[in-house]
Amino acid sequence: MMEIKVEVIARETIKPSSPTPHHLNTFKLSLIDQFMPASYTPLVLYYATPGGSSCEERSQLLKNSLSQILTRYYPLAGRIKDPLFVDCNDDGVDYIETRVYCPISAILKQPKSELQNHFIPIKFKESGSGSLLLIQASFFEYGGMAIGIYTNHKLADATSFTTFLKAWATTASGFPDAVSPDFTTPSIFPAGDDFQTPPYMFMYVFNASKLHAFKAETANVRVQQPTRMEAIMALLWKCAMDAFRSRLGLGSTNPRRPSILVISANIRACLVLPLPESSSGNIGRPLVVHADDESENEMNLSNLVSSIRESKLELSKNCGVSNICGSLAELRKLQMRGGGS
Repeated sequence: MMEIKVEVIARETIKPSSPTPHHLNTFKLSLIDQFMPASYTPLVLYYATPGGSSCEERSQLLKNSLSQILTRYYPLAGRIKDPLFVDCNDDGVDYIETRVYCPISAILKQPKSELQNHFIPIKFKESGSGSLLLIQASFFEYGGMAIGIYTNHKLADATSFTTFLKAWATTASGFPDAVSPDFTTPSIFPAGDDFQTPPYMFMYVFNASKLHAFKAETANVRVQQPTRMEAIMALLWKCAMDAFRSRLGLGSTNPRRPSILVISANIRACLVLPLPESSSGNIGRPLVVHADDESENEMNLSNLVSSIRESKLELSKNCGVSNICGSLAELRKLQMRGGGS
């Protein structure tokens, strides 16, 4: 693997451009936020040729626009002080600027996870600033740029994180109509006092062309066009079941044991009173998929994909608040019991 020299030029704290009003200093987490692991989610955005401006000008634009958008997304500039709330004290987010001594094309030609880690501010999280959002702006030779983001999962799922990035990009582009977040979720799903989440996190990388072929391989009569997520979840689930059987020394003649797959599903659009995409926080429901058949043939990938799709369709019919809270309670019991595959 090629060696990359990355030099840290500066590190500073970016705070909201205007103070958070006193009545907004305490941001309550929702029950679903509590359910999420207290881990950080990484993302890297690459820009091959970001115009003729200098690194200093681009960095200043990123910092200024980030400061402006944090006035709307003020919880990200706060600190988690308690399992129930975020102290929106405007302590700010970490911003790291680096120089990369190679062209960006060298990275894009070898998209390996080991290389991507150079552009995600993971090591800066270990310094203990308590920041809920870390940004690393990396400037390559010949004009390329990467923006690495590391954000606390307690405050954002994929949808709300994407909304934040769009709002930041809109502000950086000079447009005044950036989307403001909707913070009503904690009132819909009030937090519980006794909830604890397990510390787990895994990362997998899939080649795009192989993933496309794999989707075609898992298609069947019931699900003719599997999504990427359905195909990947079926594969990981099948591997977990096979590993569990191998650990117990079970052969192909032994009956299959029941298995459960749990996925977080975005439920903004399917609630009885739908929430906007700008709704901030973790707004998902545990999608619990069962595989109870004992036949080896029933555990193939195509059938697992079908089970996932059927559970998703059933979920869309039962998105009431009481049903969601009931699912969280059921999942909590499963976690406490442990075991199985």
